[in-house]
Amino acid sequence: MTTGKNKGGRPPKAIAEKRTAEVKFHVTPDVKRRLQNEAIIAGTDLATYCREKVLTGQSPRHIPPAILAAVAELARQGNNLNQLARIANAQKGMDGIVMRLIGLIEFYERLVAETRSYFKR
Repeated sequence: MTTGKNKGGRPPKAIAEKRTAEVKFHVTPDVKRRLQNEAIIAGTDLATYCREKVLTGQSPRHIPPAILAAVAELARQGNNLNQLARIANAQKGMDGIVMRLIGLIEFYERLVAETRSYFKR
């Protein structure tokens, strides 16, 4: 019996999206070590590395910690932006908020430039 209450968590995948089939192949120990090293460099596990390499012809791209940190900071700044919007709506004006918004806009512009430079390599 379901109550319709959302218990949270990730929703289940559709059957067509589940990875239930296996593909196995044999390699020499040297080739396996090489694949494992390439997977480590790419920042992923061996199965994901091989799947991406076979399906796209390219190894998965490693996302450096600096980009991950920038994305986390972007989320924090998004929270700040929501708070500023709430203050502006409650006060029915922008007094005292304009300078903080300019700072946020400058931050977003720097972050976009950094992120674009990474993905254009």
